[in-house]
Amino acid sequence: MKTAWMLATVLLATHASASPDQKTYTVAYIVTPSNVLVHALTDGANKNKKCDRINAESITPTLILKTGSHLSGWSFVSSKKTFGYVTWLSDRSGVHTTFIGNYILANCSLTETRIQQKSFDGVNRYADANAEYNRLILSIVDVKP
Repeated sequence: MKTAWMLATVLLATHASASPDQKTYTVAYIVTPSNVLVHALTDGANKNKKCDRINAESITPTLILKTGSHLSGWSFVSSKKTFGYVTWLSDRSGVHTTFIGNYILANCSLTETRIQQKSFDGVNRYADANAEYNRLILSIVDVKP
């Protein structure tokens, strides 16, 4: 069994808007059991928790191995305002999917959130997915195409 260590390096703290259950999240570097390094959000309760093993079964880098999908693009993009993994997947049926994803670590388990997810099929699916992938990258770095 491989051992995964959480390196709790604080890069950024974010606060939810004024709410009674306001949490502070920090960004930590996480090495998954398949040796993929990801930036993950973690709350104060999980920030310094030592994990013998991190469950990463539900995140894209692990799922593509199980489903036979192809990772056409996976870029970590950040700006002063935000960060995220811009992802472009091609599945066995030929459908291309793009989205912005982030990872959350809680109780030694990584989960993935996806926003702006779009799927493309048909004649121009590659070109359309490529254009959307690049648009998503530019939207994070706040550059107008």
